[in-house]
Amino acid sequence: MGAAFLELRGVSVDYETSRVLDSVELGFARGRVTVLLGENGSGKSTILKVLAGILRPKKGGVFLEGKPLEKLPRHEVAQRIGYLPQAFEPFFPARAREVVVLGRIPHLRGFASAGPEDYRAADEALEEADVLPLSCRNIQQLSGGERQRVLLARVLAGKPEIFLLDEPTSNLDPRHRLKVASIMRRRAEAGGTVIVPTHELDLAVQAADDAVLLKSGRVLCAGPLKTILTPANLEAVFGVGARLFTGPEGLAHVSLFLDTQKARGEQEPGLPR
Repeated sequence: MGAAFLELRGVSVDYETSRVLDSVELGFARGRVTVLLGENGSGKSTILKVLAGILRPKKGGVFLEGKPLEKLPRHEVAQRIGYLPQAFEPFFPARAREVVVLGRIPHLRGFASAGPEDYRAADEALEEADVLPLSCRNIQQLSGGERQRVLLARVLAGKPEIFLLDEPTSNLDPRHRLKVASIMRRRAEAGGTVIVPTHELDLAVQAADDAVLLKSGRVLCAGPLKTILTPANLEAVFGVGARLFTGPEGLAHVSLFLDTQKARGEQEPGLPR
């Protein structure tokens, strides 16, 4: 998947008596969107937490440009890595703009308050995530999809190099799913590293360059999307049949079937990128 910029080397993670990641070896390159695909409990979100430095593995480690992540200064890690959790419930009232400007904290010195430049970055991020009109609204009063876009804007405002976005489109309507896919592509094309666990296979084929297929905490296969996203691999991971085809608008789509025999027909070859 290109020269590794961010790496997991032999990473294993246990939750109580269960092993959720087992000897995971992965590398992520600059300028690419990578999707993590697998069933619930396959380890997708755990990988993101390990990459973000939130969860320390039992074995192995994370390396950024060849250096152990745990050895880097915390403020440097916070500046370079942006993390969007899968779920977030606000415990206190706050305006959306104030939540987004929190993404600028890694760039502030000492106990300095956010300044005009930070609020400008926050407003740009709010606009890009299509929530600028909600900037004065209490985040507790927003819908799940609106709140998710505010939190995405918080990540964007920090202007990191690495974007760890956990199920970023799960609560969104079709228009905003496309907007988020476009944001992901823009960040990759600007040289960013974008890593996205998702269950949405259409998002994967439309926005990703690379894919990692996970099963029971292990990497089944990883590489360029065109070679990894095949009916045989999807059946192995999800236990369903799949057909990949290109629609009249030129976008690739995935159709899934519980009857795996039904899916094993001819398919139009090729995926975008």
